[in-house]
Amino acid sequence: MMTEEILNKDSFYSMLWHTDQASFFFEKCLGSQHLEPLNEFLLEGRHLSPFSEELTIYSQASRCVLDFEIYTLEQVYRMGNLNAVELMMDCYHRAAKKGVNEAYNNIGVFLAMTDRCMEALPYWKKAAQGGSSCGWINLLGYFGTQNDYNDMLLCLKKLIRLNHPLGFWNMAVANHFGNLNLSPQLEKAKRIYAKMMKLTPIEEDENDIDSLLLQAKTMACYNLAKIRFLTEDHNNDNLATILELLTSTPYVLQDRPRENALIEEIRDSIKR
Repeated sequence: MMTEEILNKDSFYSMLWHTDQASFFFEKCLGSQHLEPLNEFLLEGRHLSPFSEELTIYSQASRCVLDFEIYTLEQVYRMGNLNAVELMMDCYHRAAKKGVNEAYNNIGVFLAMTDRCMEALPYWKKAAQGGSSCGWINLLGYFGTQNDYNDMLLCLKKLIRLNHPLGFWNMAVANHFGNLNLSPQLEKAKRIYAKMMKLTPIEEDENDIDSLLLQAKTMACYNLAKIRFLTEDHNNDNLATILELLTSTPYVLQDRPRENALIEEIRDSIKR
């Protein structure tokens, strides 16, 4: 009965993250120093009035280069502004050749979002091999659409080496519930959940709280606490450490009834 309860996905956070291609990971990795192709185009332009076609193309392309945003890119592409798209891609290709590894990933994202996933693969692989976590996540999503569990697990191992929360979370859930063709390995899942509690933000930026990490730690904290409560001795000292784990984690989920319910259950057990 206890094992059945621990493997009951409805009692835990159990969803794998970004293991399909419903969304892409990308970075704003270029700056004004990477606008050479656009500047060359602008210098070649003959009609640079405020309403000229050349200036419109320059404006659209520079926005796509400096503020890599999928909606804007897709809008420019779908509207048929191919000159702007070509210039933007030229900037990314040149930057990639000059050592901006993340540019390879974004090239892949653009190709995939315009229905060219097979063309995107070598760029994601190039980015991933250069240490880009976004490249590994996008490869993870692609292999997920192919049900290629071996390559998915490889991506997760690479992400764990990069200390990325998605690698830890998906690997923990896979071992907890037996996903990705793994057998349930509860002790291994517990160790990975525990390691997630020690992860620090990927990028130190006080103005950009790493919500992905906080949400992953929130879910890992609950899963670990729930497993411990179901499997370990209910002496007061041990229950107190589980309760401390639950109450000291910085939650980001707005509604957390399952956490509150577990906290109350632990407190009731301590009172007994």
